[in-house]
Amino acid sequence: MPERLAPDWNSPPTEVAIILSNIGMLEEAIQALIEAEPVARGWAHFHFTRGNMLMWLRRYEDAAEAFRHTLKIKPQFVAAMVNRAVALTALGRYKEVAKLAPQLAHHGGPRCARPEQWLEYFPRMSELAVRRASEPKRSTV
Repeated sequence: MPERLAPDWNSPPTEVAIILSNIGMLEEAIQALIEAEPVARGWAHFHFTRGNMLMWLRRYEDAAEAFRHTLKIKPQFVAAMVNRAVALTALGRYKEVAKLAPQLAHHGGPRCARPEQWLEYFPRMSELAVRRASEPKRSTV
């Protein structure tokens, strides 16, 4: 493993997880991230990568938390804000999404009039967007 070359270097173990994810080995990728966490936990890209993988696995609660960690480290990371909004929308937590929206707009991120529109910003979420759109409307505030 590349991390043996420099055990405190955070990039190689995270990149191994990305490679595993790219070839469809998501559970193995998550395991690689678990192993990488001791050296990578202070790196925004690590948490962002973990959040994306958790989104693909439909583990939205865990993904939202990973994106929250990303934003603690790098508060203006627009892609992490968008993906957090998507995860929270998938969970039906529209009030939290509404709190993120002004910050996203301020940093040049997308603006969505309806909560289910956030789901369009992450691949494979269109099925959930269609299902959410057909549900009775909830208050967005």
